[in-house]
Amino acid sequence: MKPERLKTSSGCLFCLGPESVTCPGAELCRSAGSVEMEEVLSKPRFHLDLWLAFTLQNWILDVGRCGYSFSCRYVPLFLVLFLFFSGCFSHRKQEEKTPAAAWMLLIPNAAYYWYLITEGQTFILFIFTFFAMMATVMHKRRRGMVPDGNGLLTLYSFSAALVLVAVWVAWLWSDGVLRKKHSGLIYVPQPRCVYTLYLQQNNHT
Repeated sequence: MKPERLKTSSGCLFCLGPESVTCPGAELCRSAGSVEMEEVLSKPRFHLDLWLAFTLQNWILDVGRCGYSFSCRYVPLFLVLFLFFSGCFSHRKQEEKTPAAAWMLLIPNAAYYWYLITEGQTFILFIFTFFAMMATVMHKRRRGMVPDGNGLLTLYSFSAALVLVAVWVAWLWSDGVLRKKHSGLIYVPQPRCVYTLYLQQNNHT
């Protein structure tokens, strides 16, 4: 009896007979199909819905409320950001450019981190998280992994926030009144103090 032939979706023919019949191309076709399926399943995807929800939540529920008082709730926030970033890597062969949506979300995310550092006085937590991210990038690169679109947005947002903080501190570096209010080791003036000392007084005059 001749073995029957079954045509697969990939165009290969597998021999099917009453007894075990070995098809020369079966193993090659199965391996090629598994590789194609693995590439489709592991292809990195930019989570626009997640980033939009995160950005809106930060600006509406966090920044929109009366002033900041530092508490331990910012420790899990930066821990979650770091854990999320640790999973935002793909193989070097799948390296892609930063999505256009990520560039649009860069400014609001960087501004939120700047506000979190200055008003919340979380510079130490922020800088340690940033250093941990950079160490993760170097470790992953040795294994042939690079940040995907989500990881790039996180890195760029943190980097831009540091630049904004540096400009903010340099602008108010020689302000004696603010230095008395922020007499600690790290001088990062709060926007609320700047508004109270200067902008609010000008509005009343």
